[in-house]
Amino acid sequence: MGCSTQERSALFQFRKKIQDPNKLLNNWIGKECCRWDGIVCNNNGVVHVVELDLSRYYQVCSTLPCLSFLGLLDPSLLFLKHLKHLDLKGLRFIQSPDQVSQPNLILEFISEFHDLRYLSVFETHLSGIIPSKILSLSRIKHLDLSMNQLKLQNGGSLFSNLSSLNYLDMSEISLMNTSGWLESLNALPSISIIRLEFCDIGSISDSVLPHLNFSSLKKLDLSNNPRMIDSGFPDWLFSLPNIEDLNFKSVVSIAIGFPSGIQNLRKLRSFDFSYNHFVGSIPESLGNFSVHLRVINLYNNKLNRSIPKSIGNLRFLEKIDLSGNILGGSIPKSIGNLHYLQEINLFSNRLIGLIPNTITILSLRKLDISDNYITGKIPTSIGTQLPSLQHLNLQNNALDGFIPNSIGKLKFLGPIPKSLCNLTKLKVVRISHNYDINGTIPKCLFHNPHLIILDIGGRDLKGLVLESDFGNLSKLTVLMLTQSKNLVLNLSRNWIPPFDLSFLYLSYCEIGNEFPLWIQTQKKLITLSITSTRMSSTLPTWIWDFSSMISYIQLSDNRLIGSLPDYTTNISRNLDINLRNNKFEGTIPTSLCQLMRLRTLDLSRNRFTGELPGCLMEVTSGVLNIARNHLNGTIPSSNNSVCILTVLNLANNNISGVVPISLIACKHIEILDLGYNKLSGNISLWDSDTMTLSLKVLILKSNMFSGKIPWHISTLSSLQLLDLSHNNLSGRIPKNIGDFEAMSREHTIVLSRIDGIGSILLEDMYTNDISIIFKRRAVTYTELLPLFTSIDLSANELEGEIPWELGNLTGLVNLNLSKNQLSNGIPNTFSALKFLESLDLSQNNLSGKISKTMWRMTFLSSLNLSSNNLSGSIHSGSQSYTFDNPSIFQNNPNLCGFPLRKKCDGDDQQEGTPSFSDIKTYNVEDNTGLIYVSSGLGFVLGVWIFYATLFFRKTWRYSYFHFLSEINQIMYVWYNHNVRNMLN
Repeated sequence: MGCSTQERSALFQFRKKIQDPNKLLNNWIGKECCRWDGIVCNNNGVVHVVELDLSRYYQVCSTLPCLSFLGLLDPSLLFLKHLKHLDLKGLRFIQSPDQVSQPNLILEFISEFHDLRYLSVFETHLSGIIPSKILSLSRIKHLDLSMNQLKLQNGGSLFSNLSSLNYLDMSEISLMNTSGWLESLNALPSISIIRLEFCDIGSISDSVLPHLNFSSLKKLDLSNNPRMIDSGFPDWLFSLPNIEDLNFKSVVSIAIGFPSGIQNLRKLRSFDFSYNHFVGSIPESLGNFSVHLRVINLYNNKLNRSIPKSIGNLRFLEKIDLSGNILGGSIPKSIGNLHYLQEINLFSNRLIGLIPNTITILSLRKLDISDNYITGKIPTSIGTQLPSLQHLNLQNNALDGFIPNSIGKLKFLGPIPKSLCNLTKLKVVRISHNYDINGTIPKCLFHNPHLIILDIGGRDLKGLVLESDFGNLSKLTVLMLTQSKNLVLNLSRNWIPPFDLSFLYLSYCEIGNEFPLWIQTQKKLITLSITSTRMSSTLPTWIWDFSSMISYIQLSDNRLIGSLPDYTTNISRNLDINLRNNKFEGTIPTSLCQLMRLRTLDLSRNRFTGELPGCLMEVTSGVLNIARNHLNGTIPSSNNSVCILTVLNLANNNISGVVPISLIACKHIEILDLGYNKLSGNISLWDSDTMTLSLKVLILKSNMFSGKIPWHISTLSSLQLLDLSHNNLSGRIPKNIGDFEAMSREHTIVLSRIDGIGSILLEDMYTNDISIIFKRRAVTYTELLPLFTSIDLSANELEGEIPWELGNLTGLVNLNLSKNQLSNGIPNTFSALKFLESLDLSQNNLSGKISKTMWRMTFLSSLNLSSNNLSGSIHSGSQSYTFDNPSIFQNNPNLCGFPLRKKCDGDDQQEGTPSFSDIKTYNVEDNTGLIYVSSGLGFVLGVWIFYATLFFRKTWRYSYFHFLSEINQIMYVWYNHNVRNMLN
């Protein structure tokens, strides 16, 4: 309590310059700054701020925009005279490109905090040269400058005054052609941890330290400096008296033997010599030199001979990785002496012999001896004596015999353990939506007579399910076999099941071409869902009424053919039908109108012809989706007093004529998509008194509508997606277009569901299928549609100026006004569109300069201003530097500056590009524009650094592309897992 006015004011000024799109620092209010997140004060009579820590926000950057900062730190921050701990890891600095070859001004400023003990600017996007002024931090103990674009010069004197320093991390800071850095580090009397990973260290093979002062050094990481050792390790590296952890991964550029000098390091706990060029044998002395050794990593070398038996002497060893070598001989039995061992990685060698039984007495979590020449049997006790095993890989060997039954007791492994079959009174089995589940489904799971619910699914599951497997399941009410393309149901057409199901879900599994006739026997079935199974038959005539309780029929994404069977009886219960994405043809039967309580009818992505039965628009109470067929005729009129549709999607057909007023007046309709048809008529005649206020999506794209955009369209307070593009609309854009209430706020998404075990999800029964042009590409929005706000009026004949009132739509994500005849300038109010990601104003008659306020739209990632009459300099703000494609600005004869070849007259430094002298006297009121651009530029800088890292780091590159190949499956599993938890 008692935060001083000066210190609180300094923190407020610091906060004002931070771009905080996720409102992480909203806690920074009130007078008591000692209570703000990340602020710590002392308690020594007079209260002072001693700690400023933003590191808690670092993890946010993996999913959301980071905190970002443009320019330099405000001089008022120096009022924090008692600051001892400064951690800015959760912040991203945005610096001008000309600072790359100059001393970093942020670090120069921080060096004024002479009382600092702890400083971390890890991955804050700093660039330039580490300034010599950092020597003034004479009391610093912890210094982390890593993961930046910094360079080190005059290394011999940089650390000379940092006598208290015990932790130094300069990973990814270039030391190329820098001399004296090693001697400077050696002079630090208290240094305990040094990390210099990816530093472009030149050769130290011949380096000599005549007076070794690293007496306090415990951890040394020089990894991923591939040219560091070009003839042999220098003697001083193996003379470090108190070293505990060595990381020399990928430092050797020639073939050399295992460094025998390592046995002199008597206190060593772990060493990593992976990805080097070691040849020859592992010395027998390895097992004798250190009783403290916990981790050995020699992965991916060229070591041969056998594994030394003396390895059994390292009784505290926890992990050993000798994989990726050419080791021969057998696995030594002495490995059984290592009672603390948790991981054994020996894959991809030339090992022979048996799996030693002594392995099974360990407490292993991982055992990988794949890709060798191991023979014999798998030890029968592997499941009983290794209960903690999570990873077991024995593939590509010469093993024989049976797989031990005890493997079923390894409850942490991926395959379904057969030991589940011992649970003879089991009623519910739910093991679907597990990403790592694999192997063959144990047949015995189907033999439990007490089972009520059987829910099995997984991408890598396989197996053959026969009629006999269901013989004992007379009590089964829920059967769900999903996600696996390698699961085959071999059931005859005349099979009569012993059970009477309420819920049946089959997806991706192989069930044959014919529609399963045994389903007709399930008289209590409520939900029938068979999707993505490659069925290619016609639908049976009994499909609509075989069960008196059927409410959901989901047969989407198959290959069903023929016409739809007629409906023969009147049904008053609720019914949802989804036959999306099949090959049905013919006309839509009018008999479906007898389904008096039809909630969902999705026949989209088929081959239906003829006209749309008008009665369907009156009996359907929710979703009617007939998009992407071959319908013709007109949209039928209906009695708007009985219209209870919420979604009508007739897009991508051949429907013509005018839109009936009764449809526009439908009180409950939320989504109306009539795009890509041949509809016509004067849109300005639509009556303002009848237009429904429930409408959220209105798409009339690519038709032949004419007239002016009606001014009263702005009364649609719920509208968040308006697409009138590619028509013949004329006149001006109404000024009250900025009154759309739903486009003036940020949107969130809520998962909908139907309660009840085994019930189908609403997202499964109907998925929004809205196609729009976003960032110059056709995008189909499904579940994320509620998050999207867009106006597309492109490719019409609109004229006049762009209404400044569009700036009121602060929640807008996409705005496309291209290919019209709009004139005058770009409204300054566009700077308020803080969530706008895509803006296309190309192919108009716009004139004037590009205002500096334009670059306050920090989320903007797609821009097109080409083919207008714009003039002046492009670069009126730092955000503009992120748009480096000349095509964005081409065909504007009077426009100049990067990325165009045409240079601007005047100073070399363009307007809006901050110099150091400008920032040094930074004033918040005069330069607020710089604050708003920081998030977007920070994002672009982060992406550049990330992909540059992928280019130079092969292991990251492999992992990243593996991640891309798996991301769809991971998201699918995550989504379904969470929804399942909601149902439970």
